[in-house]
Formats: sequence, C-alpha cells, structure tokens
Amino acid sequence: MKKKSLLAMTLILVFALMLVVPTCVTSVKTQKYIANFHCQAKGECIVVTKFIQYGEPGGGYSPSEFMNGNGKVAFAGSAKVDKQLPNDFIPVTFYYRNNGIEAGGSMSASWGGQSLRLELTSNGDAGGIFIDENLPTISLTDTFAAGFGPGTGFVSYKGTYKNSTGTYKIHGNATVQAGVQLSTILIQVTLYKPDNTPLFWVIWVETDLPSPINLDAADHFARSVKITK
Repeated sequence: MKKKSLLAMTLILVFALMLVVPTCVTSVKTQKYIANFHCQAKGECIVVTKFIQYGEPGGGYSPSEFMNGNGKVAFAGSAKVDKQLPNDFIPVTFYYRNNGIEAGGSMSASWGGQSLRLELTSNGDAGGIFIDENLPTISLTDTFAAGFGPGTGFVSYKGTYKNSTGTYKIHGNATVQAGVQLSTILIQVTLYKPDNTPLFWVIWVETDLPSPINLDAADHFARSVKITK
C-alpha cells in the first residue's frame, strides 16, 4: 500500500468539511423531534495517518498523509432534536442537539501492517446535526454528523490498535459523519486521542474516486436519517 502525498490530500480535506456550522443555532420550536439514523460500509477505505496543525496552538489540523486500506463500520442510534431554520451555512431545514444521542456501533480497518478494532458508543453524551431534505442541485437527504457541532459532545470509542511493535488498548473521542461532498457520498469516522488531537480519519465512499486518490467504492454502503415528531 502506497502512502499518498499532501497534494492528493486536498480532496480529502474538502470531504472532512462535510458541514460548516454557525457558532449558534436557533430552534424554530421547543417541540422535540426524533432523529433515527444509521450508516454502514464495508470494503476499501482511506485511513488518514498524519496531520499538520495550522493557526494558533489549539487550532485546527489538516491531513498530510493517508493510505488505502480495508475495513467496515456500522453505527446507528436516535436522539431528540430541535428543528432549525436554513441559514448561510446550511441552506436547508436541519435538526440539531448538543447532547442526547443514544447510539452504538463498531469500526475496524487495516492498512500497511496496522489495524484498528473499535467500539463506538454514545450514552446520551454526544450531540449532532441531522438533515433529510434536498436542494434542486444536490441531495442532502440521509445526512448526519454525530459528535459534531457547536458545543456538542463527542461519540466515544475504545478498542485496540495493532502495528509491528504490538497490540495496544486505545480510547478517546470520535465523530461519525455520513453525507455528500462534491457529488461524492461518504462515511467518515474521525478518531481523536484523549487530548483531542487527531489520531486517524477513516473514510469510505459510495462510488469510485479517480486519481490521485484511487479509492474503490465500498462493497456495501448504506446511510439513513428519518425525522419524526
């Protein structure tokens, strides 16, 4: 498996910015809605393994290196959410909650002699953003980001990481995202170390991505968001 350069990572960085969210959201009504959601993928994936910090200390990170691998992910849950009006950042009705997600799942991946086997959980700690609406030019239905948003709690992970030196127990925070970017539908799991610096990103896509990424579509790929009162 070949390591990919910073140039090739330009597209992956765009994928990572799945949703740009304002620093505050305003509920349309206090009435709660229920968001039920899930995603699944199995097959070839990309694992981002190195990052470059930008801006001031504590600022963001951009990916600098990744490798192709194989893996699978399954994640599902529900949450009480508030309806939000479209805005300059999200141009459709969306649903948001900064905590309250009850969800669980698992993820595994292997690449270049390394592997991950993890459980993903939220026992009411994580929040997120949920969309089930289309625009004339793009479908945003079945889009969600768990553990992502202003003041939002994370999804938790725990499990093992294996490399040439041994097998290690790991744990930390995560986000799980399913959505569309640049006409590409993807599922991304972002893993953070306990200090919330990035550890790995793992990404699956529904359709093939050409050079310079050269990522095959997942053998199985599914995502769903259903909003009810």
